[in-house]
Amino acid sequence: MLNIPPDRRGLLHENDEAALRGWRKLLDETYSQNLAARAKVKANSYRGESSEFAPSQVTDDDFETYWATDNAITTGNIEIDLGKEQTIQYVVLQEYIPLG
Repeated sequence: MLNIPPDRRGLLHENDEAALRGWRKLLDETYSQNLAARAKVKANSYRGESSEFAPSQVTDDDFETYWATDNAITTGNIEIDLGKEQTIQYVVLQEYIPLG
């Protein structure tokens, strides 16, 4: 929730609009480089050892794919090899919403 209501004209106030545009610019700059985009990914397990749920789904940039473990597995480990030591500023994790 951004808590930016329309004004009496039914529009977003110019100051709020400018703030949102600035925030969008900041987000675009902050997340412009995906260090994991071509990284090797491995996991301690994945559902049925099927490519449909493989660890590589974590970094494939496709919102319709995901990594999953078998139902009996309640914890899991993912390792993303960036190829060299790098400083990580942010990690973005997302749930597969259609199942969630």
